[in-house]
Amino acid sequence: MKQKLLETIKILTIAILALAGVAYAGPWIGPAQTFPNGNVGAPINVGSSSQTKTGAFWSQTSLGSDGGAYFGGSSVKLRRATAGPVEYVLYNGGGQAEWSLRQSAATDPTFRLSRFISGTYTDALTVDTSDTVRVVNKLRAKKLRIDGDADPVIGQVLTAVDANGNAQWRPQTFGGLYMKAGDSNTCRYSNPLTGACSCPSGYAEYQFWEWVNGVGDAYGSPAGFNNNVVMFQCIWKP
Repeated sequence: MKQKLLETIKILTIAILALAGVAYAGPWIGPAQTFPNGNVGAPINVGSSSQTKTGAFWSQTSLGSDGGAYFGGSSVKLRRATAGPVEYVLYNGGGQAEWSLRQSAATDPTFRLSRFISGTYTDALTVDTSDTVRVVNKLRAKKLRIDGDADPVIGQVLTAVDANGNAQWRPQTFGGLYMKAGDSNTCRYSNPLTGACSCPSGYAEYQFWEWVNGVGDAYGSPAGFNNNVVMFQCIWKP
């Protein structure tokens, strides 16, 4: 009799505890989707299979990759979380720094693209707060176009147009020489740039030497012409 009473008490105690747990947990809510849909995402693990997150991923310390990295989206943002000069470094396969985009000091507003050689930074290019780009050594370009200016054509040169350093592609100032001689102004020596006694388009002729009736400068008259020898130079008309 006593044994049966103990068994009954155990059963009642378990039933009471189970009812209390159900009441505490609230009403039962079944799965929203049929298995295996609606399951929680797989945790990040050390396995060899690729994993993709649909949400953002943040690291409070550092994030690295031994096999390269790919960033998609409309923009890639790099941000320093600590105070001090900004520096972004590119390393080679041996873990050695090769290139750096940096400030030399927190108070230095100039950004520097630098090579890291034998433990020393060597600037290759700098950009200051006035958007002035300075190439430290050499600039080699297949094509150079000045903002707001048309593409250059053959024979034009890049020249300053004011004291502020603005420049434009313009024809060479000097457009060649030619000589006329004799009473009929015969073309004696043609302009190499035109093949005739004339100036290229956009240039004006200016007489700078003349031999008339045996009177000229110290160079004398060309052979065969004793009078009316005139030389012209072609100058660009701005």
